[in-house]
Amino acid sequence: MVLRKVFPAMYTLSEDTPACSRNATLYLLRCIFLMGVRQPPARFFIVYCLWSFALNLSSTFYQPIGFLTGYISHLSEFSPGEFLTSLQVAFNAWSCSTKDLIVWALVKHFDEANNILDEMDKRITQPSERFRVHRAVSISNRIFFFFMAVYMVYATNTFLTAIMMGRPPYQNYYPYLDWRSSSWHLGLQSGPWPVPASRTSALTAIQ
Repeated sequence: MVLRKVFPAMYTLSEDTPACSRNATLYLLRCIFLMGVRQPPARFFIVYCLWSFALNLSSTFYQPIGFLTGYISHLSEFSPGEFLTSLQVAFNAWSCSTKDLIVWALVKHFDEANNILDEMDKRITQPSERFRVHRAVSISNRIFFFFMAVYMVYATNTFLTAIMMGRPPYQNYYPYLDWRSSSWHLGLQSGPWPVPASRTSALTAIQ
């Protein structure tokens, strides 16, 4: 199976394979790496720093401001349903930014925990014990991918619905973008949502 080759940690290994408990957070930590809050790799230090700066400036720091500014400047354009929907997403964005900063400050503890798990794995000698670890690893990664799928489906559906209706989903404010002026502006104003959604799914999985 192609999926098994791409995401091997989602599947339970045989009991003859050495235990590797740290794989339970393999894809979570990769997602956190893409969020730009990990130690920059030496080979791509500048590229990663630029990516981290751009992503977190637009997502972690600007999203809460964009929602608040949108409420101030476009409040009269909201229908009651749009306002309530936007309000719950705004609270999600504000809390997600807070979580992101907390993860940024404490991310090194993931590595410390994985080092402890490596030491614990050395004590596992029985095949049945190894199988239980492999099973726990696969379940952990499947739960993470479930969260990712839920949030990404929601974000994609929101974007496509906005494009079809010709109206941005939450009326949050972006400088120099006016969704009424062109389809290009509408797409740009509606399109950034998969990034916050994937970030939110990772932070939710951490909880």
